[in-house]
Amino acid sequence: MAYWTLPPMPFPTQATPKLTQTPAPGRGSHTDTLIGLLEDDSPVVLAEVREEFARLGKAAHPALKRAARSGPARCRGRARQL
Repeated sequence: MAYWTLPPMPFPTQATPKLTQTPAPGRGSHTDTLIGLLEDDSPVVLAEVREEFARLGKAAHPALKRAARSGPARCRGRARQL
């Protein structure tokens, strides 16, 4: 399990904060963590996950295919969308 935290809140003139990840030692890969976050209800988290999958490109395809075939329904649907 990875732990996600938000940096301190920005001043109104600053951009929206980015999520930072502190991975749990010895637990899965980066793409597995992102797949798990597809179930999150937060639009901010989902936007960050989509952005990260876009950055990973073709390297993320096997993980997305696995997620589209198995796991919770919400995760399968969102993996198919990506």
